[in-house]
Amino acid sequence: MKHRLSVPPWLNTLKARLLRHPWIGRFYHSYPLNPTIRWGVIYSAALLLIGSLFLSLNTLKTTSVKEEKTTAFSYKQQGKVNYRVYFLPNPLYTSGALGPSEPYLEKYTDYINTFFTYTFSGERPVKYNGDYSVTASMEAAIEKEKEMVKVWEKKYTLVPSTPIQANNSSISVEKELAVPFQEYNLFAKQIEEDTDFRPDQVTLTIRWNVNFQADTDSGPIKENLVRSMVIPLASKAYRISGEVDGEKPGAIETTRTVATGVNYGKVYLWGGVATVSALLLIFVCLVTKPMLQVLSPREKMLNEVLKMHGDRFVRINGAITAEPHNTLSIQSIEDLVRIADELGKPVIYCPRDEAKETDEFYVLDQQNVYVCIIQ
Repeated sequence: MKHRLSVPPWLNTLKARLLRHPWIGRFYHSYPLNPTIRWGVIYSAALLLIGSLFLSLNTLKTTSVKEEKTTAFSYKQQGKVNYRVYFLPNPLYTSGALGPSEPYLEKYTDYINTFFTYTFSGERPVKYNGDYSVTASMEAAIEKEKEMVKVWEKKYTLVPSTPIQANNSSISVEKELAVPFQEYNLFAKQIEEDTDFRPDQVTLTIRWNVNFQADTDSGPIKENLVRSMVIPLASKAYRISGEVDGEKPGAIETTRTVATGVNYGKVYLWGGVATVSALLLIFVCLVTKPMLQVLSPREKMLNEVLKMHGDRFVRINGAITAEPHNTLSIQSIEDLVRIADELGKPVIYCPRDEAKETDEFYVLDQQNVYVCIIQ
């Protein structure tokens, strides 16, 4: 037995109360809607309402967290190389020396006086252990395919590793060093004369190297800083280049988990979906009604027959072929069912199809075929 689908009783009660209102009852109109579409919308809206309410409540109970990086200890290093180029007695330069970023003449240069300063500063006192040294390298190179290719190199140690120890938030180192320009320049020219090879470029690079480790209350630090000065040699005029100044910041970072609270954006989203679903559900239930299906007399008769005797029928596809003189036409299904009971035979039901437009019911025995047709 099939049960008819119906809206919840509380909706019918709400509908009845609304219709009692003089204005609502006056203008209320119920719109017919295909039952399949109507129930599909009702079920979909109900499921969406339940799901969105569940997700909204679950979001309210869930606290979101995120990971963020924080600076536990920040510090910076600064290294700078200042220099002055001193000249031999000459008729051109009256001051005897020039400062940085100037062009210089090789023949008049005597030596270069450098002054290196290094500072470390942190937020809090640290246990600082490190060292500094000064090295130099003379390199000769030739240009090949628009690139400089090193041919030979000679290394020097100008200041050996010197320890730096302190327990403070700020550490500083100062070192003055004279670079005998003429000695290095004469050495480069001597190599050219001895080898009869003139490179495209000869440079003297001086490097100030600082390495340190520090223990802080936020963890260890291990850093290095290099400043360099590049001096061209075996050149009639030259200009000093390199990384002679700069600041190098650093920090110890830690990651922590921070609660961001309830994600109200999702709560509002699912709440909005729930509201729309509820309104749609109420609208469909109150303002629409199932569209009545208009049945033909044949369909009505067939439905009554199937309702009363459906459990007695054996349904087959196609049609039963019998000789006309053996076929007996029965006027009603009740008579055909009575004959089937007397003969102890089943009632065979052949529904209408594309080949025929009638519903046919048969009872077969050894001699006759009893048939009832609903047109």
